[in-house]
Amino acid sequence: MMEKHATKRKPRSQPDLIALAMHCGDSSGKGLIFRPEPPGDQGRLDMPIVEVNVEVESFELEILFDGLGGGALITDEVQVVLEEAESKYDVVCPSDLKLKLLGSCRPVDETDQFGSIVVCHHLEKMGLVAIRIIDRAQKALLKIEPFSEIRFKFSDKAKIALRLGWEAIAKHGRFPLPPRGSDRLNKLREKPCGMMHFVSASDKDAGYYYTMGIALSPEVQALGDMDFSYGLDGELIVPGQAVAPIPPMLAISTRLFAVSIPTSSNISEDIQAIPYSSFAHPEILDIAPARGYLFRPELRSGENRVKDVQEQIRKQLEQYENFVTRTTLQEREFLPDVGAAIDISNLEYKKVIPFVQSVLKGFDNSDRAITALFLFLDTQKGDAAATEETFIMTPRVEKICKAIDIAKEVGLKYVAICDQHEDVWLPNLLEYITASELTYVADYSDERGVIVCDGRPVDPVYTASTSAQRIQSVYTTLSVDILKMGMWLCLDALAARRVWQELQRNPHIPERMVLMPIGIVEPFSAFVDNRDRSRTPRPILDPFEKIKFMIEEANVLGAPSLLVDTRHKSKWVLLGSVDKDLPPHVREAIGAIPLIGLKTFMECERLARKKGILLGQAGSIEADQIFCIMSEATLDAAIEGKNPATAIWTAETERVLRRADGSTLKGDLQAQRRAAIMPYLSVFNRAYESHAKLNGWLEYLQTNEELRGSLLEKRELLETLQNKYLDIGSKLGETPADDSPEVLKAYKKAWEEFRAVFCDYHAQIKKHFKPVRDQVSEVWATLK
Repeated sequence: MMEKHATKRKPRSQPDLIALAMHCGDSSGKGLIFRPEPPGDQGRLDMPIVEVNVEVESFELEILFDGLGGGALITDEVQVVLEEAESKYDVVCPSDLKLKLLGSCRPVDETDQFGSIVVCHHLEKMGLVAIRIIDRAQKALLKIEPFSEIRFKFSDKAKIALRLGWEAIAKHGRFPLPPRGSDRLNKLREKPCGMMHFVSASDKDAGYYYTMGIALSPEVQALGDMDFSYGLDGELIVPGQAVAPIPPMLAISTRLFAVSIPTSSNISEDIQAIPYSSFAHPEILDIAPARGYLFRPELRSGENRVKDVQEQIRKQLEQYENFVTRTTLQEREFLPDVGAAIDISNLEYKKVIPFVQSVLKGFDNSDRAITALFLFLDTQKGDAAATEETFIMTPRVEKICKAIDIAKEVGLKYVAICDQHEDVWLPNLLEYITASELTYVADYSDERGVIVCDGRPVDPVYTASTSAQRIQSVYTTLSVDILKMGMWLCLDALAARRVWQELQRNPHIPERMVLMPIGIVEPFSAFVDNRDRSRTPRPILDPFEKIKFMIEEANVLGAPSLLVDTRHKSKWVLLGSVDKDLPPHVREAIGAIPLIGLKTFMECERLARKKGILLGQAGSIEADQIFCIMSEATLDAAIEGKNPATAIWTAETERVLRRADGSTLKGDLQAQRRAAIMPYLSVFNRAYESHAKLNGWLEYLQTNEELRGSLLEKRELLETLQNKYLDIGSKLGETPADDSPEVLKAYKKAWEEFRAVFCDYHAQIKKHFKPVRDQVSEVWATLK
């Protein structure tokens, strides 16, 4: 008999944040250091060095001992963590602490039927110790001057506690803090806070750089509170795929340094709309629209064809009556009132009317009122001629129009169409015809009193249950406050409502986090507006009309928020010169097309504000646009005694430093979106954004134009000084060893000049932010 060898237990993987904290103070030079140097500096500049000492509290150690005594981590798990700390990080656990940790370990009480639940609670409490330690480190930044090199020093006891806390989080597989969702947003907006800003900051395990930048912002330092109007957009940008849900460990590590900041994660739009036939189903085709599959009756040939079809329709109508009996009107709202169908797809045109009339002889008016003609569209040469915006009569439209004429002739109200090729990205009738064709068909059918409907409707229950699985995964693992979920690009208006209603049946999900429906605003693919059930659905292509539609629908759904975005971000940008009231977006020079201007942007803001909806606007908004729109929105909302309804979502602002000529932003967009986060920009941009809010409030109050003008002048000066040291820096060598002494000296001098003005600018914003905000709050109180 072979001897069995026990597999040696390994410590669980940890993110860079934990590894760097463990390295603090050792000889590797890999400690947790925040050095917001400009791009290409490579350590040349002499930044002020600030050390942050981080210790563990005695009560936190007691939590660890208590958790180990409750069976959260077994002796082997604690032992391998302590061994890894010594071998990998040169962290030797003090002997008294080691003895107490190992001595505290107890097995789970097997006699307690709820023992596993007790262990889960202990794991969460131990995980919270790690979060408290990281949170203390972050809060120390609230008193540090910007553009300093910050070096964290965790004591050996703090490192051991942090590492054991992470081990508990990783073992439990979920973040210990629950989402706060709407509660967080409502509390945030009890006072003036200005426009919210979410940055995609989770890539490459470095989202904590972004949160450090927030802690160093003038507004956060002025208020002494991290729970402010910034958020992390938890989507991972990877090669070959624009966006994907962020991997759990990566997200949890980012959350460790974002415990007080609203966060968001992504559910891809294609997951939201799953047509019936994209999952296994019986071969027998069922006409009942609520169950669907391929919404097509079987057409037999032979002498008894009319009789066979009549028999089939009776079965369909009986199934439909049963369906109506077991469902509510609300549950059927997304479907046309069709209970049976007559397939005319393969009949010669001249034979269709006599055949249909023969079939209908056996049915009364009430049966005919819910019977449709069914038309299956084969692909024909010439069908590709019509585009989304340009209509050309195609063979498939001719065929649809003939079916409409027949329906009118025989007195039927509905024509159901579909084809063989499913496209999960396209909703309703747009799966079969383009937006321009649908507009023509809608006009044609409406004139004749006929409604064209989808012959292959989606199953909202299945779609919602599949979405709920992904939502539940994000909810339990990542603990996000806002969860984006694709909606109207894949679903028509009424089907989206039904999916939303199904999702609300999972009460703890919408209760604990904000579900944020998302729709694509580029005029590349249309929404389907089928809200008026008395006419054929119509497409919506115009970007503003799409946003208006989404705000109206979010209001109907009771959704507290929504996100509008572009999908093909190298082709479309949200804001630019389209309305001649904004300077051209920098990417317009390389062919990008802007969707809306400033006036339209503000109209969207007012519509959302009126409905009380958080409106996320995304789509390659660049750093140079942010100041203008944040200031304008803050001012416009303040006039009504409110905070802006709009939040901006950006992905590139922390990754690419914009030069005055815009040259740095004209490269490959996806490469730039995948670039590493720049600590420099996470500090620099936050100061500009704090200034933008302050500028909007000062313009609203009209009491201190001198301060407003002074800050605007300093902002312009900073742009000049930044370009000056960047220009000199471009003449430096490939490495510091290759530098010309004269160029290096000039570079350092230019930087010091920039840094001195920036620190003065930062201090001035910080000094006035809270007093001005409080003034605004007082004025709002009088308005109310």
